[in-house]
Amino acid sequence: MPSFISAKTPAEIALKGVTVEFEKNDGNVVAVLITDAAGRQVKIEKTETYGTGIKVLIPEPPKKEERFILSGTVGGGKVKVREVFEHEGDAEAVKTTLGYDADVKIDKSEVDILDDGTVSMEALDEAIPF
Repeated sequence: MPSFISAKTPAEIALKGVTVEFEKNDGNVVAVLITDAAGRQVKIEKTETYGTGIKVLIPEPPKKEERFILSGTVGGGKVKVREVFEHEGDAEAVKTTLGYDADVKIDKSEVDILDDGTVSMEALDEAIPF
């Protein structure tokens, strides 16, 4: 195993495909945040106890909630539609409004909810491509 020295700046950490950030308190590094090209993160920080350990942290998984996704096409297949509803009745009402030339369906799915309360469209795209 090679010997190690203290890195003074994130730039000295020459890992490929990741970015490194230091969190400092009074000039001392108290945490290191490592982010890969896909946006996945690992945070390493000192513990708040009297011990000598460190914590290795990952982001908390997103909150999941059940939603109703109306998807398909209208206008004889010319226009794609996809909308997310909290209540099935709301999705059914919109489906009815679209008329008979709409080729749409309603799927019940568990979706990722972001911190601001909105649905993660990225995760939705993976579950139900648009």
